[in-house]
Amino acid sequence: MGYRMQSIFEKNLAAWEKCYPETKEFVIKKYNELKSNDIQTVVAEQDYSGETILAVNKDEKKIYLSGKRNYQKAVEKWGENYKIAQPAAFIFLVGIGNPSFAKQLDKVMTKEARILIYEPSMEIFFKVMECIDISKFLDSGRSVVFLVDGINDEMIDRSIESIINVNMLPYFDIYVCPNYNTLFLEKTSKFVKSVSRLCENARIGLNTNIRYLPVRSENVFHNIIHVNMGYDTKQFTEFIPRDIPTFIVGAGPSLDKNIDELKRAKGKGFIIACDTAVRPLLAHGIVPDLYVLVDGLKPVHLIKAEGTETIPLLTSVTATYGFLDQNKAIKIFYNENELLVNKLFYQNGKSLATMPCGGSVATSAFAFAYLIGMKNIVLVGQDLALTGDYVHAKGTFDKTDDKADGHDTFLVDGNYDEKVSTRGDFYSYLKWFEYYIEGCQEYEPQLRVINATEGGAKIKYTEIKTLQETIDELCVKEIDIQKEMGKIAPSFNECQRENNVKFIKGLPDEFRTIAKGADELKKSYKKLEKLAQSRNMDTKAYLKLLKKIEKQTKSIEKHPECMSNISETLKIADFIINSESGMAYGSINEEGKNISKQGIMYCDLLKECAELFADLTNEIYGEIDFSEIKVK
Repeated sequence: MGYRMQSIFEKNLAAWEKCYPETKEFVIKKYNELKSNDIQTVVAEQDYSGETILAVNKDEKKIYLSGKRNYQKAVEKWGENYKIAQPAAFIFLVGIGNPSFAKQLDKVMTKEARILIYEPSMEIFFKVMECIDISKFLDSGRSVVFLVDGINDEMIDRSIESIINVNMLPYFDIYVCPNYNTLFLEKTSKFVKSVSRLCENARIGLNTNIRYLPVRSENVFHNIIHVNMGYDTKQFTEFIPRDIPTFIVGAGPSLDKNIDELKRAKGKGFIIACDTAVRPLLAHGIVPDLYVLVDGLKPVHLIKAEGTETIPLLTSVTATYGFLDQNKAIKIFYNENELLVNKLFYQNGKSLATMPCGGSVATSAFAFAYLIGMKNIVLVGQDLALTGDYVHAKGTFDKTDDKADGHDTFLVDGNYDEKVSTRGDFYSYLKWFEYYIEGCQEYEPQLRVINATEGGAKIKYTEIKTLQETIDELCVKEIDIQKEMGKIAPSFNECQRENNVKFIKGLPDEFRTIAKGADELKKSYKKLEKLAQSRNMDTKAYLKLLKKIEKQTKSIEKHPECMSNISETLKIADFIINSESGMAYGSINEEGKNISKQGIMYCDLLKECAELFADLTNEIYGEIDFSEIKVK
């Protein structure tokens, strides 16, 4: 019996190693540790047909993970639910204690469908590895993600996040295997909540993209001119002294308590304002050394104040272009994977530094400070909560009543109060700060992050101090930040800028070429539609036409920089079209009809968008005298 069990383990381990080679040694180590433990709660038995099944001893009860009689029929019946003709399907399966469920999914689902298995018990996992042959399932070639508590469970969120996208949302399911809720309710609930939360984030991301679609590309087309004259984040690593404190100032309501203290930090620290915080700062006579603007929908009047046009700007290529046009100071950009922007750098043998932004101006400011090597980062006005039921500091907006309505709020730990009220977006930024600060301090133990907000939500891994104490301790030497920034040259020299201008001026013609290609591609899809409607389809002609369509599509994709903006703009169309794609049909005619229908729809949208962008870029760049643009 012992030999048989060990033989199965070796067989399963060999299959596991093929899938996850980097974890083999760790799996063996954990297995040996478990075997040395005298307390074993998971036992293997035989059902009435002689198959191996598992049971767990808990609270003087034996809880089976499989039925003892004819359980396979029940599993097969369950599997009928997943005989779906949808390759994009994704199943989250909780539990491998009865591998029949995973094996049945593998049997009935298309090969393109994917499975993620979460096993909350390392002991159950190893008992399966010992007693039940799952090697064929592991070695089936299907895309399977296997997460086991105690082995690689720290990857749960990252694994789910890497899998989930909006196209799969209509076709995913979560199944918790029998008795796992009874045995592991807390872990199972946590996993299911993680999946649900990350799916909701994907939906929110889609909604955010839809919200930005009308203005995003227009911002990019305008702001690429500023990129050509601008600066790269990494250029600042050698010019700003790293030992001076960096103050990241948000417009949270607690800023009212200590805003005037920041006057003492001017000239002795690096003051970074987060967009709307610039107005109360200027109103108190404090000119920040830098301010951050990343929102593509932020109305100019909300952050426009006398003096802002001369303050250096850390910004996004998708930010409100009207404000970038008005700002006459240096502008600093980072890599957002915007291909039009990256092209300017690549064609001149350069690269633009990436920066993990976290979704807000405050998180972007923090990431910038860390990126350029600052050792003392101080958070001010970063409430991330509704302090006193207010959202922002006084003077942030023209209106005086900035009270929260109290809807969709919940309590979190506070800096000074035991609990404070917050809302979902603030909480996501709070968690980003905690995750990012923890990682930064592991890599750079000397990094100090001081929370001098004097109110609001508690951020783990930060020191809680008053702003007065912080300035007394850290603002000990004089520094002229603007003078230091003045030593930095722009990203591109004159020759490189001229090279980029040629590329920018050629964008209207690039979009016109794509529009023409979309028109030709549509003609091929119309031919496919006609062919698919014939009773006796000419299969050879069908396949030949598909090859032509593939060739035409690749020709359009030879303009990746322009296509990236079209793809972003058509993201909602992609979502609608892809939600109907991948279906398996009963005949080649049905398949052809579906392909042609989607293709014609997409070509119409592609042509319309390309023509719109051709006209828009022609209008923008036709009005600009590039020779008059000066580098600051």
